[in-house]
Amino acid sequence: METLLQQTNPNTPAVSDQPVRVLHVVEASVGGIKTYLLQLINGTQHKFQVEVACPRYRKNAFHDTDFTQQLEKMKVVWHEVPMVRNISPLNELISFVRLYQTIKRGNYDIVHTHSSKAGFLGRIAARLAQTPVIIHTPNAYIFTGMKPNISAKFYALLERVAGLFADKIICVSESEKAEAIRFNVAPASKLVVVKNAISPDFIPLLHLPLSRAKNKVILGAVGRLTNQKGFEYLIKAVPFVCRYYPHVEVWLIGDGELRQPLERLATALNVTAQIKFLGFRADVPQLVNEFDLVVIPSLYEGLPFWLLEAMLAAKPVVATDALGINDVLTAHYNGLLVPPRDSLALGQAICSLLSDPTLAQKLGNQARQTVLEEYSLERMVAETVRVYLELVKQKEGRLVKI
Repeated sequence: METLLQQTNPNTPAVSDQPVRVLHVVEASVGGIKTYLLQLINGTQHKFQVEVACPRYRKNAFHDTDFTQQLEKMKVVWHEVPMVRNISPLNELISFVRLYQTIKRGNYDIVHTHSSKAGFLGRIAARLAQTPVIIHTPNAYIFTGMKPNISAKFYALLERVAGLFADKIICVSESEKAEAIRFNVAPASKLVVVKNAISPDFIPLLHLPLSRAKNKVILGAVGRLTNQKGFEYLIKAVPFVCRYYPHVEVWLIGDGELRQPLERLATALNVTAQIKFLGFRADVPQLVNEFDLVVIPSLYEGLPFWLLEAMLAAKPVVATDALGINDVLTAHYNGLLVPPRDSLALGQAICSLLSDPTLAQKLGNQARQTVLEEYSLERMVAETVRVYLELVKQKEGRLVKI
């Protein structure tokens, strides 16, 4: 089909049969960003020639290391580019040179960068390599929700500089766009919102069984064990919940640099019997069916795939009223929202749903309906493709037949 109209007058570009070459650049190839990219690539690889530049494994990925293996299964060409999360001038120089060489040699029509590190290096390298179209997806700015202090202003300045080299910034939620405007990352005309989405049947995963004790009520929480995810506030809420519901068990799925401190916190609060640290799991979309209630205590998000997965499974959700979450959840309609960093409010909200199964079921059903109506993968892919084709037309002066 021809996605853009054929020429109707002499000034309209002719339709081109030449395929559009797209290179995705990513360092943070784990968690939600991995899900986002794999879904996007799967939905566009039959329309464009899609390749990826990334490290073979992300350093300190805590067992979430199968991104390049997934690319190979999908028969997607990928180029190994060493990138690390931490700032290191020598490493940045090596990464930048390798990226520039990869982009220049590939002669891509579009370079699409993802997250902060790859976004900064990749956008500049792509512009120097004279790539016609450069797009960036932040997947949650590091300064999201922060007060405009020195640290936030520094990271915003880096994004502002890199933003000069981008033709478009795709925000995954309205709140992400609002943060970009608040910190003056780019003019509003350069920002476009394409909401994250989820497919219930993408990437079949093996179910790795867990033992569920009888008569237990399971609270599920998923994410990297980092400050951003706010798991310490969930752990602090457990003693309050167990006072009224002693059979509650919390499954923390994920790993990260805070695992040992969080385990020590659970020990100090005498709730080690109630909290299972399950580490990284490859079958989260299936494990969600084991949960009676889902808890998301994050301080901020872009738009979390884990939330969409839980909602699609019609699970009742208690979450923080944080950026990226309150784009999706409306309090008392499809979930319950509490202030971030408030363990007491979190515990009270959990107890309110455990005490009212009818309300919990109603919220779960509304949550599923929200995802089905507003967060379909087909929409996300179609809107991204539209951005690609409009920019190719604008920058290369050609209409693309796909």
